[in-house]
Amino acid sequence: MLAAAVVVVEANVTGGALITAHHALIQGREVLATPGDITRLASGGTNRLIRDGAIPVFDAADLIEALGLMPDFSWLANATTRVDATELAAHRPLRAPTHPQPGRPGRQE
Repeated sequence: MLAAAVVVVEANVTGGALITAHHALIQGREVLATPGDITRLASGGTNRLIRDGAIPVFDAADLIEALGLMPDFSWLANATTRVDATELAAHRPLRAPTHPQPGRPGRQE
């Protein structure tokens, strides 16, 4: 299996992306599409896919939800341990210096 789903972002009503979407359906894959301006030819295919039952994708959250990739955070509801600021700072990612240091090139902002 190459992919669990096909996301069509832009397609004409006679475009090859619709053929790909058709084959995805035959193989039991999810078909998702981003809606577009109804006056643009390049949006005609995606709008038709949505009309015919494709899952509309407006943002990344829609894609994550449609594919069931939402992480389970239910364990947080029972969490009693609090993290203090010093412990949080210890896990902060390292950053490049914001000013040049003698003998070492640095990043200037």
